[in-house]
Amino acid sequence: MSHKILYFDTETTGLNPVTCGLIQFSCIIEVDGKPLSKGNMHIAPFDTDLVEPSALAINGYSVETIKSFEPPLAAHHRLVKSLSRYVDQFNPTDKFFIAGYNVGFDLDFLASWFKKCGDNYLGSYINWIKIDPLPFLHHMHFTGKLNLPNYKLATVCKHYDIPLTAHDAMSDIEATRTLIVDKLKLTTISHQNS
Repeated sequence: MSHKILYFDTETTGLNPVTCGLIQFSCIIEVDGKPLSKGNMHIAPFDTDLVEPSALAINGYSVETIKSFEPPLAAHHRLVKSLSRYVDQFNPTDKFFIAGYNVGFDLDFLASWFKKCGDNYLGSYINWIKIDPLPFLHHMHFTGKLNLPNYKLATVCKHYDIPLTAHDAMSDIEATRTLIVDKLKLTTISHQNS
């Protein structure tokens, strides 16, 4: 069985995936432990998306800048085309595992964005199973194996000496993949003969 992982991160116009917009989607596609493709899209929000000034202050974009990004339907078409190169959307056993830091947040935004694009079939590409280092790090803290002042990605990357430009989705996901694969080894698969 082939193991396919979609590492991804997003930047958004706020915290609510229903009312706010997706403005950056960055991903690394990995098959059987080998990164095969990277993607980085800057996406204009829909006209109906709420743009919170506090979110733009964090990611460093202006309203004028995000409105100049790629239209969402064109970005959706490109993303679906890219994902379809690696999984058969009609085969229920051929899907991506999803990976990211606190990836539930990003997944909620991606699912909402797909629906806003008129596509209810994100599940044609992913199996909804999350590979997320944050709960693992929390468990390490609980068991006394790690004690950081907080578990923000920037803090964790500093601890593990992983380069990061925080709040850039591509930098975030590259750092997260390094954390998952190289530092915590969460995707190491052992094959045993039965």
